[in-house]
Amino acid sequence: MNANEPAHWAGVCGREKIEDDMTPAEIITIGTEIMTGQIINANARYIAEILTEKGIRVLFQTSVGDDQEALKSA
Repeated sequence: MNANEPAHWAGVCGREKIEDDMTPAEIITIGTEIMTGQIINANARYIAEILTEKGIRVLFQTSVGDDQEALKSA
């Protein structure tokens, strides 16, 4: 946060400011078909829309394949 930013901003994700009264979230989707482009990740879009309507700020969307080791590190 720099001196020019209002005090009510709690943090920064890239260039987007995050209000301190919003709960942060990350959406993690699982599926090799997502990773290889066989399907569009429509579920993440829908979940992000619903969370935003509920006042929850989605900061990240992560997709991971069906590999068990990759799932453990996500």
